[in-house]
Amino acid sequence: MDKAYYSKMLAKGRMIPFIEGDKLIGMLTFYITNNVDKYIDRYDPWKVLSDEPETGKKCYVDQVWTNRQAHKYSFKIWKKFREFIKSEYPSVREIRWNRWNHKSNKLTQWEKCLI
Repeated sequence: MDKAYYSKMLAKGRMIPFIEGDKLIGMLTFYITNNVDKYIDRYDPWKVLSDEPETGKKCYVDQVWTNRQAHKYSFKIWKKFREFIKSEYPSVREIRWNRWNHKSNKLTQWEKCLI
C-alpha cells in the first residue's frame, strides 16, 4: 500500500473509508471521468491522475481494500457508495471496475453497474 497515494486521493475527495462501529473495514478509491482508459493503462498504479468531476459520465473504481469481515457489509457498502455517487456526481451514469481473474493472474474482465 502506498501512503502518499491514499493521502492524495483522500485530499482530492476520491477515497471513501468504510467504518463499522469503531473499526475500519475497508476503503475505496475512484475517479469520475469520460475516459477510463487513462486510468487502466497508466504504468504506475500509485500515481494520482486528474479526473472530470463536473462532466464525467463514468465512475471508475480504482482500488478497493477490505478486511476479512467486510463481506458481511458488502451490500450495505455498495448501496451507500452508489447513493453517494448519485448525489455528489449527478452526471455519472455508470460505475465501472476491473475484476481480477485468478486463473490467468491478470485483469481480464469489466464489470459495470448502471446508475
